[in-house]
Amino acid sequence: KHPNWKMGKKISVDSATMMNKVFEIMEAKKIFNLKYESLDILVHPSSYVHAIVKFNDGMLKITGRVKEIFKTSMGKYVSPVLLENKIKESPFFDQIIVLGENQKFVAALIVPDFEHLSSWCRIKDIDYTTNDKMITSKPIQNRIKKEIDCFNKQFGDTEKIKKFKLIDHEWTIDSGEITANLKLKRSLIQEKYKNDIENLFI
Repeated sequence: KHPNWKMGKKISVDSATMMNKVFEIMEAKKIFNLKYESLDILVHPSSYVHAIVKFNDGMLKITGRVKEIFKTSMGKYVSPVLLENKIKESPFFDQIIVLGENQKFVAALIVPDFEHLSSWCRIKDIDYTTNDKMITSKPIQNRIKKEIDCFNKQFGDTEKIKKFKLIDHEWTIDSGEITANLKLKRSLIQEKYKNDIENLFI
């Protein structure tokens, strides 16, 4: 905790993560235009950006890596990890990748939580057959859209999920979409679902 966090103020951060280096704090809410998070950037004196951080009453919290940020064709920056983590608070979603680099809007590939989806179908008297058939079901599509719309109300205009596609199977280490520590292999997923992603941005 630091008593005087100010834009452009250089501080010495004593932690293993920061490697005891001196960083410049640059306020970045306007750059990233994030509605639900107050974002700042940690910048090394060489101007190499290392991480995104959040400041709350002087407390520093690392919230993401700059290399995970993308820029839309409208020149707006989006932090997909922040949006993904927020959306996964819903019991309907298991995994999600937010997309939109060099595009006019943001979209997503979504792996539903099929166990929760099955329970919801039982409550709604909807016959649950197979995952691949259920994700094309109109009631399920509408329910997922309703859930996304709720989160969109918390996001800035640049961040709103305008389109999405549901995936009928979980991403696993064995199938190659996630790493051993359960992080998304973004490049691999984007290549694997290249056609689906292109269709989202038509």
